[in-house]
Amino acid sequence: MRNLATDGISNKVLKTLFLQKMPDSICNILIISAEDIEKLALMADRIIEMQAKQELYSTSSIVSPGADAITELPQQIASLIKKLEKLSVTRNSPPRSRKRTKWMKAYCIFFFSKKLNDAQ
Repeated sequence: MRNLATDGISNKVLKTLFLQKMPDSICNILIISAEDIEKLALMADRIIEMQAKQELYSTSSIVSPGADAITELPQQIASLIKKLEKLSVTRNSPPRSRKRTKWMKAYCIFFFSKKLNDAQ
């Protein structure tokens, strides 16, 4: 930052700009220090290194399903089994066809033709 700044910018302004670019967690630590910018930059580097190490070793807890969800599972399984049984019963039953068999066609045609002959 110092290399990019013109000669007219004071160290106090550079320190303020430097701290504004830092994350809040690091800025809160560095803001109380009265050191110059080079020492603040070294301190910021060390803090970031320590945070990175802590993040490597940190663990996250696994959220287990609620007790309600676990108690509902047997009921849901039972309802699914009932639905499957109904499906298998309807598939195993003989189809109800509306098609007429040969003797029914002949029988109906006989009466139909008889009615036609009677009408004439």
